[in-house]
Amino acid sequence: MSLSPENPYFSLNNFCKLRFGEKIARIPLTLHNPCPNRIDGKTGCIFCLPEAYEPPEKLSAGSITEQINRRIDQRGSFYKANKYIAYLQSGSNTAGNADELSKAYHEALRHKDVVALSISTRPDCFEKEIIKVISSLTKKNEIWVELGVQTAHNKTLEFLNRGHNNTASLEAIKKLKCAGVQHIVAHIILGLPGEDENQMKESIKIFSDAGVDGFKIHHLQIIKNTPLHKLWQKGNINLYNLENYIQLLVNIVEIIPQDKIVHRLFGSSNNEYLIAPKWEISKPKIFSAILNEFKKRQSFQGKLKFY
Repeated sequence: MSLSPENPYFSLNNFCKLRFGEKIARIPLTLHNPCPNRIDGKTGCIFCLPEAYEPPEKLSAGSITEQINRRIDQRGSFYKANKYIAYLQSGSNTAGNADELSKAYHEALRHKDVVALSISTRPDCFEKEIIKVISSLTKKNEIWVELGVQTAHNKTLEFLNRGHNNTASLEAIKKLKCAGVQHIVAHIILGLPGEDENQMKESIKIFSDAGVDGFKIHHLQIIKNTPLHKLWQKGNINLYNLENYIQLLVNIVEIIPQDKIVHRLFGSSNNEYLIAPKWEISKPKIFSAILNEFKKRQSFQGKLKFY
């Protein structure tokens, strides 16, 4: 699609309208599976607190079908859509028993109002059996996979206690492309400790070259009672204020190829758990400030190249 300072990035909403011919909403779902980086003595990523991201029990109880119906019924006109993407959001949704996962995937896709299944997971959770399941689904269904890669730099991945390196991320992308997955999304965190702007841009280029179809961009946030929270309390973690983050974000989006979909521009955490940064401004005003920066620069996604 044509981009300009007035329409500066290829958004998920625009992509869905092109892909499905109408506005599509995503319905978050959970399988209640534990993160594989938090079992067998593993302590998980230093920035993560599972309860901060899990949906409330009143929304996540019951079967996949029940969750979908409940979300549609309770949110009603909020979604402003007639068709939905079933989004397995919480946890690592390719980890576990392949037969059980397959049943959940099929159940979501059978819902009369669901046009696609989006699976959020880690790059190191793709055993052969689950790849077979995903590959079989892509023959007749729209399948998306969202990968929490966070960065392409191994030193940072080790610091974050991710439990995988960038080779695992690139191999996961390759496997998913071979399996016929129609849309692969890389989750990226901007502002990770020890990384400068060029390193963040390198991550974008590495995953773009690897063939991802889109990026979900988050800013680094401090969540209560995480190891990262303790480091921040000691003064060891620097965070972006809103003005500086917008400058950084636009710099990043300017080098994202125009055929990549930008799913998200900044993170959003439950205020009950969010420690910092607290920008004290509404989401619409943040979006407005970002769009104003593009207009001010007369810039847009993909205007610049990063070598």
